[in-house]
Amino acid sequence: MKKLLLLIVVFVFAVVGVHAATAVANGEAQAGIVAPITIAQASGGELEFGTWVQPDSAKTVVVAATSSPSHTAAGLTAAGDATPHAGHFEVTNNGVSYSVGLSSSISVTSSSNSMTVDTFTHSCTASCTDTDLYVGATLYIAASQAAGNYSGTYVVTLTY
Repeated sequence: MKKLLLLIVVFVFAVVGVHAATAVANGEAQAGIVAPITIAQASGGELEFGTWVQPDSAKTVVVAATSSPSHTAAGLTAAGDATPHAGHFEVTNNGVSYSVGLSSSISVTSSSNSMTVDTFTHSCTASCTDTDLYVGATLYIAASQAAGNYSGTYVVTLTY
């Protein structure tokens, strides 16, 4: 008897149905694509530490990451006409903000001789949208550093 009653209740609900209220809406989906950020060293934008007379004790040259040439080189005598200035990079970012990563330390070399460059800095704030990026660093000159034209490469990474 209970089984028959249960079957009747199930049948009634199946035939009559349970009506529920519904609401329907359409949602809009969107997407945007921007060109990737590009970076290139500007013409004449090398990180320049200048030319100095060979020191008799260890010295440093610190170049600031600014658009105007700015450096400190206590105890060194300038030689030649190379003015120290920050590295300059041109960034195409289409308004996208980015953060900057720099090499931690590199060597600049001349033949078998080398000097260390570290403490790299840049001109951007934490979230940068600048199209001009400046890079500074510190060069360490040893006592009686061998004469020569020293060069090396550092890495600038933009993350967005």
